[in-house]
Amino acid sequence: MLFARALPGASGTLVAALLLALMAVLAGAAALPESVTSDEVAHIGAGVSYLQKLDLRMNAEHPSLPKVLAALPLVIRGVHADCTHPSWSFGVKFFSSVLGAVGVRRMAAGEME
Repeated sequence: MLFARALPGASGTLVAALLLALMAVLAGAAALPESVTSDEVAHIGAGVSYLQKLDLRMNAEHPSLPKVLAALPLVIRGVHADCTHPSWSFGVKFFSSVLGAVGVRRMAAGEME
């Protein structure tokens, strides 16, 4: 109240508007790097693959339910993951050549860490 009385009229309104704009810029700049959505791309992609492939192996280090719930609107709208790209089968080919077929089966069963 004291500040509003010190700057009457249009100049007080202008100062208040400038302070609010400065606060919005500073709050937005501070929230940007610490946003919860910084790794949402991996979670939503995993959720889409969970719903389409019914396979929960992609990004298994986090709970699957939030990822499925985040991807549900996309799948309802018709988004499809392109699982035919060679990068999807590269891991299986690579690990089978390095570990052999027995090692891949053990890894898929969760026996190897």
